Amino acid sequence: GTTWPVEQFLPLVAELSEPPACELCGGILKSGVVAFGESLRDNDLRSAFAFAERAGVLLVIGSTLLVQPAARVPEVALRRGAHLAIINHGETALDDLAGTRLDAPAGAALTYLTQRVLGEQGV
Repeated sequence: GTTWPVEQFLPLVAELSEPPACELCGGILKSGVVAFGESLRDNDLRSAFAFAERAGVLLVIGSTLLVQPAARVPEVALRRGAHLAIINHGETALDDLAGTRLDAPAGAALTYLTQRVLGEQGV
């Protein structure tokens, strides 16, 4: 599928009540987020494992870390000595191994952290 810049995608979907159609193929446009029940693309999964092997810090946001094979990505980073930070509303399978754990909804937590790091003007 075609990849669209988020700057073009978000305004388009904000105005519609149904998913928009692709101007190129007529198919439904959707975000790059993997929804429950969908599979990760093989290339994305390979990239995630490759990054995890080199990561000094791995930030997991909004995942219970129960669904395989993606749930193994933090384990790879931990075996390589990375610091694991988790932001999730509710428990995750790797809470006991996390060096940093924030129990909060992802959107609220990221908004708060962005404001703390960048200040109100950065949001």
